[in-house]
Parts: sequence; C-alpha cells; structure tokens
Amino acid sequence: MPKKRWGVLLIVLGGLLLGGQTARGQENSSYNGKIAALMQHYFNIQRALSKDSLQGVAKNARALVKQAQEIRLLVADRIPAAAKRKLQYIKKSAGALRGGDITAIRRNFKILSEELIEFMEMVGVPDSLKSTSLYVFYCPQADGRWIQPDPELANPFYGKLMLKSGHLEGPLQGKVTAAYNGL
Repeated sequence: MPKKRWGVLLIVLGGLLLGGQTARGQENSSYNGKIAALMQHYFNIQRALSKDSLQGVAKNARALVKQAQEIRLLVADRIPAAAKRKLQYIKKSAGALRGGDITAIRRNFKILSEELIEFMEMVGVPDSLKSTSLYVFYCPQADGRWIQPDPELANPFYGKLMLKSGHLEGPLQGKVTAAYNGL
C-alpha cells in the first residue's frame, strides 16, 4: 500500500478511536448530569415535604421518573443487575409521588429514599456530586432514611411536627460499598 494511503488510513483510524473516546466521555458526562438532575428533583421533594407542602412535588416526581428512566437506559449494560433493578424501583416509587395525600406521598418518599440510597451505595457517588456533600439521615419514628445536601436536619416524614426528629447517619460518600464510577 502506498505511503499516502497508509497516512490517510491512520488518520481515519485515529479519528475513529478518538471519536469513540469522545462518545464515551460524552456518555459519562451525560450520566453525571442526569444523576445530578435526579438528585436535585429529589431534594426539591424532600424540602417540600419537610415544610408540609406538596407544592412542586408532582412536577419534580415526573422529572425524577424521566431521569431515572434515562439513566437506566444509558448505563444498563455497565452496572450490576441489582443496580438496574434499583433504578426501576426508583422510577416506580417516584411515580407514586405524583398524587394522593401528604401521608401517602411521605410513605412513598420513604421507599424512594431507601432505593436511591441503596443505588448510590452500589454504584458510587458520581463525579458530578463529589463536590457536594450528601448526608444520610435516619428517623426512628418513621423507620426511614433520606438524603439531604446539607447537614441541618429537616425531616420529610413528619415535617413541622417533628422537623428535627432523627439523626445524621453520615455522609453518603462514606457509605459507598462498591463503585462503578467509571460509568
């Protein structure tokens, strides 16, 4: 093969290889962005419930369902089956937050929170959230855990009635047992 063709072939192959790396980088960036968006919707729901409000809960729940589905499709081939199931449960329990009275929504938020904590413990905290502190709290009266972006207790299960009930278990980053953070 003439030298000129080898040069063209090498340029084309190099472009394909770099393009593949770029696509993986874009996919990672997309995953990180989707997890960050999912968590923001979760935090909006947590704040509303801690204030005994349902304002914005249905809207954020719909967005959370969408993010969970997109994340599941994006990383389904690179995470353990248990983590895929957790994403499905997150989607289902977030969907249950779209209607009903505050008691039912809080009960479903408890389920959503547990699934989300377990998912993050399985796959690790993504790069997009590493600079954000994520705190896990536990309320013994509700027998439930939840995540907050700040260490000041704001109980979503009882709201104003027992806003400071519960205790800090610790940062989520410290609870991660396995990391598939190469996502």
